[in-house]
Amino acid sequence: MPDQSAPASSSTPNSQQESAKAAAVPMAIVPFILEYQHASLYFRQSINDNPDYTGISAVILEGSQPLQQVALVEKRGTQVVYYTNSQARGDFLTASGKTSYVTPVEYKVESSLGEQSTYTIAFKDRQGRAIRWVFIPSSDPSEGWPGVALLAEPLKLLYWGKGVMAGEGTAVHIDNMTSFAKEEPEMSNPPWYTAYAGNIFVDAIIAGPISGTKVWQVKTAPQTIGVGAKWVLADERNNSRQLNVIAKQGKEVTIQEVEVKGSLSPPMTLYMKETPDGLSLRSLAFTDGTRALRFTFEPELDIAGLTRSGKKTSVAFQLDIGDKSKVIEGVLEAERKGDIVELIGHPNSPEGAKPVTLRSKITLNGAGYRVESLNNVSADLPRTSITDKDK
Repeated sequence: MPDQSAPASSSTPNSQQESAKAAAVPMAIVPFILEYQHASLYFRQSINDNPDYTGISAVILEGSQPLQQVALVEKRGTQVVYYTNSQARGDFLTASGKTSYVTPVEYKVESSLGEQSTYTIAFKDRQGRAIRWVFIPSSDPSEGWPGVALLAEPLKLLYWGKGVMAGEGTAVHIDNMTSFAKEEPEMSNPPWYTAYAGNIFVDAIIAGPISGTKVWQVKTAPQTIGVGAKWVLADERNNSRQLNVIAKQGKEVTIQEVEVKGSLSPPMTLYMKETPDGLSLRSLAFTDGTRALRFTFEPELDIAGLTRSGKKTSVAFQLDIGDKSKVIEGVLEAERKGDIVELIGHPNSPEGAKPVTLRSKITLNGAGYRVESLNNVSADLPRTSITDKDK
């Protein structure tokens, strides 16, 4: 909502800026905290017998500036710590509130005729211990096993074009301790195929709404909504976000995040509609070429209208990822409670997503807004794809 608290006139630059905000159009509100990352290859493996770690994953991004990023799940506090060879990626992770270290990461692939390729990722953790992860696929990654899975953080999705489970010999070596991948009899088909607890995914997307808190303060805002109009916001870590109107047709408005480093995350695009109360949200998307994450609402999610009326409402929502549409469908209930707008989402399809609850609390003020998200799950999530080949 426009800032009505700023003084009507003043000669100082700061108060002039506040006056500009007072007359500005309503904010373009992003009601969830979202993440998006693409990986040429994505590896993951659970660790069952180490006193310090419970899991490991790695993102390999091929290209002119190859990126290696490894995540270790520490047993104490279940904290995820990131290690990367890219200073830009390390800065991006730190700015997102994650614990990250920029360090040399060795990555190599060895192939022998008639045998599976062996992938090796080596680095040192923050205690200086040598980590060497040897990953051997159980077979060649297959296009016959595409899909989408729910990750441990509810409603964050993993999409892949090809994939396969780990094979015999896959192990994480931490100093003088070795943690072999555990055999998975229920996923195996002996004597032709033995699967172990780990995966390699080709052309993967790791994305979706996550838990956390984000505070955005408006630094500058437009007086009218037209092509070229922009908002500049800053978060609690002084990270800047600039949103520009890139298209407008009637009441339909397309707003895109600009000055985003494409190698780290593609720009977010908001598809919104002007209303008497402000801007309602039809969908938001991260698009990287043919890869995408899209969050759509029907009818539009009208936070400004809800703030004015106070009436509880509900909208349908769906999540699309990669080349798969309607991966998750459900109902989002929205209600104003004092100064807070509370959103609660309940997936109703597919069956594996039903235990998840999506929650977001939005606190509006004249100078910005705060988003507090807490997704939770009431039962075990499926270990395999929540999609099928026809989806």
